[in-house]
Amino acid sequence: MLIDTFSRRINPWLVSFGVALFMLFIAAGIWQVRRAHYKEALQSEMAHAALEPPILVAGASTNVKDLDFHKLAAKGVWIADKTVFIDNKVSDGIVGYYVVTPLRIENSQLCVLVNRGWVAAPSSRQELPKIETPTTLIEVGGIARIPTERFLELSAQTVDGRVWQNLTVARFQAWSGLALLPVVIYQETPAETSLVGVTPVPEASGLGADRHWGYAFMWFSLAVLTVILIVVTTLKAAK
Repeated sequence: MLIDTFSRRINPWLVSFGVALFMLFIAAGIWQVRRAHYKEALQSEMAHAALEPPILVAGASTNVKDLDFHKLAAKGVWIADKTVFIDNKVSDGIVGYYVVTPLRIENSQLCVLVNRGWVAAPSSRQELPKIETPTTLIEVGGIARIPTERFLELSAQTVDGRVWQNLTVARFQAWSGLALLPVVIYQETPAETSLVGVTPVPEASGLGADRHWGYAFMWFSLAVLTVILIVVTTLKAAK
């Protein structure tokens, strides 16, 4: 008799909704845990790759499949007239550009894109920064990254002359007509004094695993809170 009275006072819709919320929060927490493990594995891969000697880029003989996050070295000549500026890049609170120039690899028709560093934007948007580009054979070293294609385009006009919103190898290849390796080298020590070196972290889609652990804790906490609310609500209904 008591059990029948108790069951009649429970709102099945409320309980079902609470169970659904609990399962949703648990699923979201598990997904964040998996993302955290993935980012930690990626960070470990980066740390391991950083200890290895640089891989020399030698045109067609280069295997680019596993170059992501590895140190690369390339000898060649800058193609200065194909330099582009990636817009809206901030350093120490100052808005500027990433300077990306293709390097034609020595004894090859292949080129590789090099992020030469960051430069502050001139006071007028109609002007571009003046970048000194050597014309002699040089050697470039840095970390290789495969540019992400997961980004938000603010407008349909993604290319405005040499000022671009985002960089992809396919987009640059179509624009320049150059044969490119599918990576970008982040130059470790820019030779030009006007440039500030850039690490590859900005294009790694957020490598920090701590953020995902924090989100996982939040979702699991909400799941526990949901159980508590269901129990409290049920006990109140029983009284």
